Amino acid sequence: MRYGVSIFGLIAVSALVLSTLFPADTKQDRLARHINLGKAFYENPATPQEAVEEFRQALALNPGSAREHLNYGLALLRAGMTKEGVAQLEKARSIDATIPHPYFNLGVVFKKEGDFARATKEFQQMAKLVPDEPITHYNLGTLYKLEGQIEKALAEFETAARLDPSLAAPHFQLFNTYRVGKRTADAQRELAIFQEIKKQQTASGTSEDMDWSYYAEILETIAPPPAETGAAAEVVFQDQRLGTVRGSGAGIILLDVNNDGRVDALAWSSERAVYFRNTVKGFLPAPIENALGPLSAGDFNNDGFPDLCAGARLILNQKGRFTTQEKPLHAGEFRHCIWVDYDHDYDLDLLLLGDGQVLLRNNGDGSWTDVSSNFPFVAGKPSGAVVLELREDNGFDLVIAYQDRTAVVYRDRKMGRYEASPLPFALSGSLEAGDFNQDGFLDLAAINSNNITFVQNHRGSLRAASESPLTIGSPMVVFADFQNRGRTDFVAGADLLLHRGGFRYQAGKLRGAPEFRAAVAAELTGDGLIDIVGLRPTAPCICSEM
Repeated sequence: MRYGVSIFGLIAVSALVLSTLFPADTKQDRLARHINLGKAFYENPATPQEAVEEFRQALALNPGSAREHLNYGLALLRAGMTKEGVAQLEKARSIDATIPHPYFNLGVVFKKEGDFARATKEFQQMAKLVPDEPITHYNLGTLYKLEGQIEKALAEFETAARLDPSLAAPHFQLFNTYRVGKRTADAQRELAIFQEIKKQQTASGTSEDMDWSYYAEILETIAPPPAETGAAAEVVFQDQRLGTVRGSGAGIILLDVNNDGRVDALAWSSERAVYFRNTVKGFLPAPIENALGPLSAGDFNNDGFPDLCAGARLILNQKGRFTTQEKPLHAGEFRHCIWVDYDHDYDLDLLLLGDGQVLLRNNGDGSWTDVSSNFPFVAGKPSGAVVLELREDNGFDLVIAYQDRTAVVYRDRKMGRYEASPLPFALSGSLEAGDFNQDGFLDLAAINSNNITFVQNHRGSLRAASESPLTIGSPMVVFADFQNRGRTDFVAGADLLLHRGGFRYQAGKLRGAPEFRAAVAAELTGDGLIDIVGLRPTAPCICSEM
């Protein structure tokens, strides 16, 4: 099989559509500006009053919004106006009682004021809404301990330590509580754990604030944007040939091979791999010796140059030149290589999926250690996997789809500890992460044969989206914002599907881009528009670029 490798540049969108999508200085534009400025001022300790003013103006534009009351309240608290801030948080809660942020922040305020009964009530409700938030459980433990409810306190401290093993404070509380209770062995164990964590924090220059969590931050969005109506846009591409790749099982990825700030393309098949270097004069092909796909890219040695993994074999990138290591990292047949810093030590580890499931720890000196026995793998035949942050907790969560069982979320509990949470539904095929309903949380799309199944991330909890699955005309899908309007569209084969709100899509008009076997999308040519690099199962044509 001979595949043509081409770049298709997005060159035009209907002017009528643009004028409809981007009216001049709308209310939504002004609201977004106030929120963005307010967030920037809020995160700067020197500008709390400026944050208050920006969020006050956002609230004036959108007075019935729980989000605007919440953000205004948070800004007021940070500016020292506690009474006014509490009133705004309570107003936000009265509008939408499902938003966790007011409960967390009110709990912190009441705890600091010594009103432990009200603080306990707030944190209890917070724990119901977000049961896996460790700082909440730590604060509940502290409050129960102050109230003399020692067994309840111990349970909460243990939960906090389990949910985030990188936190030192829960272990110190457990040490003191066990010591007072004459549980000497337990106390010594917790003291040792506490001292080790503090040692690691000192070495890395990190610290912890047990009154802060993701829910103490500005909420940028709650509801996804409204559904769009009207005629579908036309997206026009221009074909530019790059070269050919012969063989079956072809695929393609994008990466900056030589660290020059320009995105290059790397294509492979069962016979060879070629990367196309992005230069000021165009894309130049460069074969990679002894490299076969599928390939995944990750800078495992932190030298600024992305390396490759194929099966269980590493391909080292030495300043733009690839060398395939002869000895595989692990015995067995593997179809997927997933790069993930599972232990948060600032170097990339490797998850290998195929006939088995293997996790290899990067020792930082070129050697690797099989730590699979310490990872809670469930039995199954993997078909796809993706790394994503389900909540903004700096975690590297994993979702693995299986051919013979329901999918599993492996939640990052920090310090190399993961917790397996099977999903109540099956996923198969390849997985893609993206904010498909534009609510601020990364969702999932499972691409299998000619169907796409969407999975909604509802504030860290994955649920099957009511609009899925979606039937498409090709198993090849590439997601991107092809109209530059902040929504995730996609191309499937020769079809364009435009995002219309939620998980709804409408067929658009695609011109100039042939049907692909595999494709990736990015802004490659410096014009601010999304391009596609695609493989097609025909001989390449030569086309001029407009």
